[in-house]
Amino acid sequence: MKTLGLPRPIILLLALASTAYAQTDEPVRDEPTPTDEKYRYNTVYDYSDAVPYRFNATELTRLAKSLVGTPYLSEGKEPSGFDCSGFTFYVFKQYGVYLPYFSSQQGEIGETISLTDAQPGDLILFKGYDLYGAIGHVGIVVSQKGEKLSWMHASSSKGVCLDNMANRYYQSRFVNIRRVAQ
Repeated sequence: MKTLGLPRPIILLLALASTAYAQTDEPVRDEPTPTDEKYRYNTVYDYSDAVPYRFNATELTRLAKSLVGTPYLSEGKEPSGFDCSGFTFYVFKQYGVYLPYFSSQQGEIGETISLTDAQPGDLILFKGYDLYGAIGHVGIVVSQKGEKLSWMHASSSKGVCLDNMANRYYQSRFVNIRRVAQ
């Protein structure tokens, strides 16, 4: 893993120093947790870190649905506010699956799955505002295989919400489905 070209010992030292001087009521940790250092916005993500992991898709989608109405917040990745990739990042993290932060990076991990084989817990990816550009939006499939495809996502206009492929906006922007964990 590389972070801004700095060697790992320097990154760990910086993470420890920032933790020690932070104004917080939390106790200072002796060593950083993986999320302190591995999953920052400026991290070059090592895709081998996304090891297939088994989780209960029913529980994961229940958590995703419980967050309906959470407001949209650019670069948000906490229940106080989410952007699309922050939402998927947060939900999967609760089950031990550490996704990269950016939607374009999330679109490069796992296995591509057909629309008809999509199942709860799969990522669904879309182009952003530029229809000819790269992946710019992501959500979590919540429908069962064989049902009309629906997903949870953080929309910039509605916050965390449920959507489906009947929405022409998303039909025209659909890229693929990715299975990142079992």
